[in-house]
Amino acid sequence: MIKKKQAPHGARAPHPIASEGLFKLDVDDDIWQDVGLDETDISPGGEIPKWLGDENVRKGIKSMLELDRCNEEDRRLSYERSAMQDWLMEEWRCVTMAIEKNECEEVVYQMVLRAEFLACLCNNWQDKTRMIDPHKPMPDSWGPSLEDLMEARKLDMTAMVAENEREIYDDDNEEEEDDEDDEGDEEEGEETELLETVEMIALSDEFRQSYRDSLF
Repeated sequence: MIKKKQAPHGARAPHPIASEGLFKLDVDDDIWQDVGLDETDISPGGEIPKWLGDENVRKGIKSMLELDRCNEEDRRLSYERSAMQDWLMEEWRCVTMAIEKNECEEVVYQMVLRAEFLACLCNNWQDKTRMIDPHKPMPDSWGPSLEDLMEARKLDMTAMVAENEREIYDDDNEEEEDDEDDEGDEEEGEETELLETVEMIALSDEFRQSYRDSLF
């Protein structure tokens, strides 16, 4: 930039660093010299450049870099969103064609299950990518019709309700088992305590008897 006269006035080039010894740098190497950052080397007037001394400018630079990363990520997401729709449209076309042209009931049944899965996947993807614009013109439909999507959403809701009921049933069973275990532990603890008491009484009686025998 200095050779092209695009650098700021008074800019000084850092010392060259050999790439061969990049991973063998020491504390005395030229990379740590901070050429051009001393107060006497910053500029002829001794003024600190804004990118170094102005906190607002430094925050602005960080914000601009963060904005660049956000724009880059937004472009990447737009490409991925388009790829997802292209893939789903092609999969749906192949599945519907297989259902229409195949006469084997077993194969048709499997293709219908695949179509239901794709419709559920389409609902999920559309909900997640609704705020992301594709990088190229895309049709509104992802393949499945509105009827297919509504039916898939019903299946999802039914499965969700069944899963919640199953979890509630499992929790109730676990609580009952825990209560039974607690009751069993309490009974076992009482029996153990009773046995220990009986043993202590027996030992006490035996000690008294042996003591009396020793006296007489």
